[in-house]
Amino acid sequence: MLSCHRRSNSGEKLIHFYFLEEGKVHKHGESLLLSKDPQSGELKRVLKKEGDQKPTSLQAQNFKSALLGSLRRRKREHDHTRSPVEEHLRRRLYTEGRLPLSYEKIDAFAACPYTYLASSLYGIEPFDYTEERINHLAIGVILHDAYERFFTSIGPFDSGKIESYAIDLQTAFDHALLKTYGTRGPTASIRQWIIHTYRPLILKILEEEQTYFEHLRTSAIEKRLEWTDDRTSLRGRIDRIIEMGRKQEDSWGVIDFKKGSVAAPVAGGDDMGVSSYQLLVYQALIERNDLGKVVLAAYYSVAEGKYVFLYKQDEHEAQELCREALDRMLDTMLSAAEQGDFGVTQDTAVCDGCSFRALCRRRYSVP
Repeated sequence: MLSCHRRSNSGEKLIHFYFLEEGKVHKHGESLLLSKDPQSGELKRVLKKEGDQKPTSLQAQNFKSALLGSLRRRKREHDHTRSPVEEHLRRRLYTEGRLPLSYEKIDAFAACPYTYLASSLYGIEPFDYTEERINHLAIGVILHDAYERFFTSIGPFDSGKIESYAIDLQTAFDHALLKTYGTRGPTASIRQWIIHTYRPLILKILEEEQTYFEHLRTSAIEKRLEWTDDRTSLRGRIDRIIEMGRKQEDSWGVIDFKKGSVAAPVAGGDDMGVSSYQLLVYQALIERNDLGKVVLAAYYSVAEGKYVFLYKQDEHEAQELCREALDRMLDTMLSAAEQGDFGVTQDTAVCDGCSFRALCRRRYSVP
């Protein structure tokens, strides 16, 4: 279903009058799926007037032209939002007979299978053309580099060395900034903003380490792991792995650093609904490679200066539920790949801001 909108050159915002649903054109009042439209509130938000309005001649002309072009009805068998992917195309999802997966791909599939298909089969990767003065990706690299330098140099954490740790951590930040931007970049003002914002923020992790990881050692930083079986290839890069017990016990904690705020990683419920499969994938990569058992998984938010835990050492049930949740998702993805079933998830939260809305041709508005 797709609606046609237009804003005139004078800036007047006009109502959307025509809807294309299942290959048939409906006028606004006849739209059968309006209640499911992610943009259904648009009329109340944008249109300040109500009454017996009619489409302008230009609106009618543009929609008629679109029906002959971009809105032309595709054959159902080639519409992968409604019909299964052809068998000869499904093979392209595999590499050497295995389905290559990462947490990013799993998260995409969990939100909307079609976004996974667009990336993995069509090879389409969204690109943001917005130019921002501040490169947040580069700042994330600086923070990761600073934590890597610090944690690989201190050995087991000792709260008695907090003062020296603070100096070491800020020195690591200075080195990371120099490595990324040199002595003057990106600009004098932005450089000062980065220093004054993040140089103090990175120290907050020391209090959290004292609370949760006293006398524990960081085993690895930016650890790349891969696990394969007959049908799947799972890959990931773990920001930080902590040795949680004596070495012979092989129990680990996995940490992922986030520059901004972190939402609750668990959506709730007995089936362990998670907001992201990232930490679950890290857990699986360690355990399925027989490197030991993951007993703690958490995000660290630099902005908030705190750990947000998926589960802790004593939460054995949550650890097992995470294993089962990932197993179910992998089975679901393998089944979808075998059957070519990657239908669209129509949901306001999922569709809002999705880069593939024009491709899946579900209903969306054009300013």
